[in-house]
Amino acid sequence: MGGSTDPKAGTAANALALCAGCHLWIAEQQRDTAREMGWLIPQGTDPEETPVRLYDGWYWLGVGGEAHPIKVPLT
Repeated sequence: MGGSTDPKAGTAANALALCAGCHLWIAEQQRDTAREMGWLIPQGTDPEETPVRLYDGWYWLGVGGEAHPIKVPLT
């Protein structure tokens, strides 16, 4: 609701497709847990430099909508 002046905030690198139930849990009810699990990109971070967890591993998301797998495990 608050919006952002960061031009990268509206790019594909800053978005994950979620069903309504998952969105509610991740974005509204369990934000801290979702950040720790890699399902939520923290506000104020560069989405191209913030890895996210998808169903089959960790990825870097690009501004064009591409997902690049991370081959080295994150700690």
